Amino acid sequence: MTAIEKTRNLVEVITRLNALLERENAGLKAMQVGQISGLTDEKQRLARLYEQLGGDLVGAQAEIAGMPQELRDALRDAGTRLEVLTRENAIRLKAAMTANQRLFDIVREAAERKRYGAGTYTHTGAIKSTGTGGGKPVALSLNQTL
Repeated sequence: MTAIEKTRNLVEVITRLNALLERENAGLKAMQVGQISGLTDEKQRLARLYEQLGGDLVGAQAEIAGMPQELRDALRDAGTRLEVLTRENAIRLKAAMTANQRLFDIVREAAERKRYGAGTYTHTGAIKSTGTGGGKPVALSLNQTL
């Protein structure tokens, strides 16, 4: 494969990765985790292709300089857009993880306040709670997928 073909392939991969990052960023902005969870495999696949094709072109600077200007412009523009989207994606992912962690901490703290002891029996045979909360213990689970 020539450097021109590799560059065209790289521009195509970057363009697809940019489109995926735009969808993921929109999902993160709307806090629609379900919308973005299915993008992970494709994102990883495109990132691997990007690394491979980019690595193949590292030593081909002279060939890249001789490429048609429109192809070099397309590569530069796609790369610039990728940089912007990647930065935005990192910020949005960090914000989503922070929000998830805060929610988890709130739920954990609430569960700790409602912690129950083993309980004892009263003189009538009824179960007497030794915990700090009133009522029966509540089952709780938290989806930590992001």
